[in-house]
Amino acid sequence: MGAVNCAALTDELVEAELFGYARGAFTGAVTERAGLFEASDRGTLFLDEVGALSTRAQAKLLRVLQNGEIRRVGENAPRRVDVRVVAATNRSLDAAVTAGRFREDLLYRLDVLRIEVPPLRDRGDDVLLLTDYFWHRAQLLTGRTAVAARSTLAALATYHWPGNVRQLENVIASLVVRGPHRGVVGPSALPACIAGDTATVETLQQARELFERQYVSGALARAGGRRGRAAQALGVTRQGLAKLLKQLDLDSPGARRVPQDPQNGLLSEHQIDDEYRGKDASRVCEQTGRHGVPGLADAHGTVVHREGVERGLGAALKGADHVTDQ
Repeated sequence: MGAVNCAALTDELVEAELFGYARGAFTGAVTERAGLFEASDRGTLFLDEVGALSTRAQAKLLRVLQNGEIRRVGENAPRRVDVRVVAATNRSLDAAVTAGRFREDLLYRLDVLRIEVPPLRDRGDDVLLLTDYFWHRAQLLTGRTAVAARSTLAALATYHWPGNVRQLENVIASLVVRGPHRGVVGPSALPACIAGDTATVETLQQARELFERQYVSGALARAGGRRGRAAQALGVTRQGLAKLLKQLDLDSPGARRVPQDPQNGLLSEHQIDDEYRGKDASRVCEQTGRHGVPGLADAHGTVVHREGVERGLGAALKGADHVTDQ
């Protein structure tokens, strides 16, 4: 199967790239070369961003689809090819035809089987499925075992994603890389465009408590949940940290679950309620990484394993809005 990004083809390159050229056809053509259509004979050629082709290039493509023949640059004799063409675009070709930017006859040639992939914001639970897939892949690449808090997932699920799947992929990679090696990645780690201005503090005391909760939670996350190290980093004694955790309601059984407040930031896995785990939190995270299954925090802060997410996802992650098959 051959593939080419049509947006990268200039009028000077389109013929040589798609149809090939003979030796001596132009300066630098020291040997002959088969084009993508010949290389894909009796196979499939994928034309990405076909809507970006110039009108001149569209005319040449139309001739190949009509006659099943190509002509190398510098040759007079045509060559027969049998190629299935799959074309993709992120723009409406119907609108481009109306505006005079795309040939109507070429659209009819391409538009045999149309598959429209809606934008990510209209694909419901796909956001969470793709998040799970990208998170798992980033874990394998980085060796990290941190999981996403429920409030983080909620923010990702409700965002409108103007950059579609590519934007989601990059955001997940950033969260995994910038987050703790273990523990829970809270919504404060999200980019500002996603997290938004959700702080709703009204008094100085509330602002101080919110800051202290985030600061102490971050220290615990950076220390991998080890209170001795966190206390040393905070400049307090272990007993002082214990009192501070109790004062901030970070040490009670209910509070050690993944908090629902979207401002809780990066949390240590040791703050997740062990009664839902049934075992040591760090061991759960280690097993998650060892078995290659990403852990996500559910509504109660429980780390759960979601398997089989990769089934069928890899094939169409970069899908465009319109796909046609010739």
